[in-house]
Amino acid sequence: MNENKNNRVGGITLMHKDSRKDFTKDSTPESCVKIVNLTPHAITVLKNGEEIAVYKASGYIARCESDTVVVGEIAGIPLTKTEFGELYLIDRDKFRYELPAQQDGTFYIVSALVARAAGREDFVIVNDTVRDNDGRIIGCQSFARV
Repeated sequence: MNENKNNRVGGITLMHKDSRKDFTKDSTPESCVKIVNLTPHAITVLKNGEEIAVYKASGYIARCESDTVVVGEIAGIPLTKTEFGELYLIDRDKFRYELPAQQDGTFYIVSALVARAAGREDFVIVNDTVRDNDGRIIGCQSFARV
């Protein structure tokens, strides 16, 4: 049996809840968790320094309109607050789409700003980031909810 239990199609990765089962790329059994990357770059997950999964960009990016509003002043410096607006997906051609509906067993990797604004249980962000010697993020060790 194939040791790699991930099935990657575009930015969508199906991961087995039960590693004893196998499936084809045309089926999504109930034993799978679907993870969709709605960021503009691949997400690498590491365990003990070893790559265990790579989630390619799906081609759709979750975005949130925002507006900065001045709410006061501190020592002559404006104090601002960010107000969040419409959440949406955008593709490579800059076309807008509605966010996907929540579905059991499906999770979406998004930016922290989008996750915070959306407040959805199925939106996750990278957590426990790992950096190279130059300080660049090369992966994460977990996902988090905000």
